[in-house]
Amino acid sequence: MEERKKISTEIETEVLIKSKRRCCVCFGINGDDEEKSGQIAHLDKNRNNNSLDNLAFLCLQHHDKYDSTTSQSKNYTKNEIKSYRDKLYKYFYKLYDNKFSSNDYYEYLNSNIKIESEHNEMKGDTIVIDVDNPEVMDAKLVEFELWNGGELELVINKIEMRNRLPFHYCREYWTPLPFKGLDKNNTVPYIRYMYNHFINFEIESKKYISLFYFFPQLRIGLLQKIYSLQFDFIIEVTIPSKSFNYEIPDVTREITKTIFFEFRKKDI
Repeated sequence: MEERKKISTEIETEVLIKSKRRCCVCFGINGDDEEKSGQIAHLDKNRNNNSLDNLAFLCLQHHDKYDSTTSQSKNYTKNEIKSYRDKLYKYFYKLYDNKFSSNDYYEYLNSNIKIESEHNEMKGDTIVIDVDNPEVMDAKLVEFELWNGGELELVINKIEMRNRLPFHYCREYWTPLPFKGLDKNNTVPYIRYMYNHFINFEIESKKYISLFYFFPQLRIGLLQKIYSLQFDFIIEVTIPSKSFNYEIPDVTREITKTIFFEFRKKDI
């Protein structure tokens, strides 16, 4: 029996680097680009043919299925696997060619999606609200902006807000979400709200959408002693395929942007 030839280190390394250990079948069928435990498959089923064009990284489940013989259902074909593999390679080539990080676009989105306020002063990630009375603030609607500062068009799928202020919100803009229960210290971890507007909304490069939050009349001093004025915005974003001339699939990720509110007495 002929001894099986081992894949050279150079070829093995090239397959693993090109695929980033992503299964090309998972990617081709489901758009799944998560890292997988897997093996390098021989597409022509000849384990001695170790040419680069004959190899593809498959997850354990798909490798086992591809190597099996089916009598009823149609198994994956060699050309089908090759097509999925080539699309996967092209996907990662375009990702790096566009200078995005290997962290699946998180770095790009975190760097280019920003919360700012044209109507109020900002100190870092804090929106400063000027008030007449530093002890009691009249009801106030605060406007701020969610910016797409990058070069690519984005789609905002949904915006969820989390804070610890259960006694007020503006129903016109935010809808409360189901309560998730107490944390290990038997306290409320946060209250969740979903923004009512801009669902599956496209934002062009260098454009923004306005967000609003309603503060009722507040005893500011007491409020700041009891509650944290930290607002976390969990934003589900898609970079549409058309941003890359449809050469790679849509990329959807979830990022978190945090802002704080500070109240300051107006100068007379």
